[in-house]
Amino acid sequence: MLSSTMRTSVLPSQQRNVGPCSGGVPTPCPLRSPVQPQRTSHIASATTRAPSAYSLFTKDRYKQVMEDLKKQKKEAKLGDVTNVIRDEWKKMNDKSKQPYVSQANKRKEEVASAKAEEKKNAGPAKPPTSYAQFTKEMFPHIKAKSPGAKLPEITKQISQMWKAMPEAEKKKRTDEAHARLDEYKKAKEAHAAQANGTN
Repeated sequence: MLSSTMRTSVLPSQQRNVGPCSGGVPTPCPLRSPVQPQRTSHIASATTRAPSAYSLFTKDRYKQVMEDLKKQKKEAKLGDVTNVIRDEWKKMNDKSKQPYVSQANKRKEEVASAKAEEKKNAGPAKPPTSYAQFTKEMFPHIKAKSPGAKLPEITKQISQMWKAMPEAEKKKRTDEAHARLDEYKKAKEAHAAQANGTN
């Protein structure tokens, strides 16, 4: 049992982690820590990225595997749980995995649909500047000529090419960028007016 002096120095969030695996010391307990289940809970709730079939299986099996390890009086660390789940997944045949694959495909479609709707509601995308457009055009050509070139090297070459570009060509690209920006502003105003009319 903790002394009264030690109890006053332990934060409330730490007291609940004091248990049989801590030896009376207020350290995170792998059997009680509320952090562990949260590491897999985000798998199903994420909307920006669809979970894989294995992620769904992990979420489905995590709690049961944790309980099984406790019954065996083993130290239920996160790595132990994930190792058991990984081994189970490897031993499963395609038929057993199919429900999770189907769920993953459905979630993938839902996320793609949500992203498309979000993009639609966001309105037109702001066009690139003259230099950004030039970079976009030149990048694949330089990458093809020098497959082993790293990003800093490629961007340096593009910068040098831009500086060496004749003023007439540079002005032409700048004018085109301004034209794209004007079109974007008009499209943005039209989108905003349509959104306000809908609301």
